[in-house]
Amino acid sequence: MTKLLYLISQDADDNYDNYTAAVVCAESEDEAKKIHPDGRSQFPDWSYNDNWAKSPDMVNVKYLGIADESINIGVVLHSYKG
Repeated sequence: MTKLLYLISQDADDNYDNYTAAVVCAESEDEAKKIHPDGRSQFPDWSYNDNWAKSPDMVNVKYLGIADESINIGVVLHSYKG
């Protein structure tokens, strides 16, 4: 299993108290889109979500590179506009 780093972002909701972006470790772009920047949940359990994209289709993804073996799948770093 190759772990990859992605920058995920959303521009659908630019208000305060929202996540704006995150660097995540995932096995694929599709999996990266499903990771919520809060680090606790993955799609489809975003029903409570009011501070991130409402669906994976609204998440922008940019490939950054191959992750070191020591990095776990999930959120590496997030940006929150508070």
